[in-house]
Amino acid sequence: MKMNKHVILVAIFILQMTHLSAQDTLSADSIYWRGKREIGLNFTPLISSLIPFNLSTHEEDIIGIIYKKYYGKTALKINFGVQITDGTERDFIHLSIGYEKRRTLTKQFFYTSGWMAIGELESLIQTDIGIRDVFGIGVSKFYGFEYHINQRFFLSTEAQLKVFFSDQLKIRFQPPISIFANVRL
Repeated sequence: MKMNKHVILVAIFILQMTHLSAQDTLSADSIYWRGKREIGLNFTPLISSLIPFNLSTHEEDIIGIIYKKYYGKTALKINFGVQITDGTERDFIHLSIGYEKRRTLTKQFFYTSGWMAIGELESLIQTDIGIRDVFGIGVSKFYGFEYHINQRFFLSTEAQLKVFFSDQLKIRFQPPISIFANVRL
């Protein structure tokens, strides 16, 4: 009788876990709207310190925080980044605002794309004239991928094609070099 009691307890535990995990499955249609706000942090510096796979420079890796607010299947997206050094490197403040659309590829992989308006304030160190501040504006078209680990947490990366004007016109393709850890609020 004692053995049957343990078997019954184990069976109930397994059935309960199966029931709970069935409620946590991802649905391609419902995953968007569980939380309408998302925030992401640039996870690349931490990963690079553990596994040195990313050889990007600060110029390409300037976004630190991503905030998204979804309205239907379109989101308002805000990117923000800051770098302040002891005067040996370039300092900058980056802000971009735009929109994003998300499309389902599979149950856990999603494709994103959209447009951003960019504004940057940058301090350049030049040996002949000292420090020079440069303000720049631009626009970028971005394409990204997301991998949803569960309903609240996902990883993302994106590539951008930028047209940017500060002291000169720059057209640059930025490959997907940053990995963001995102949370639905």
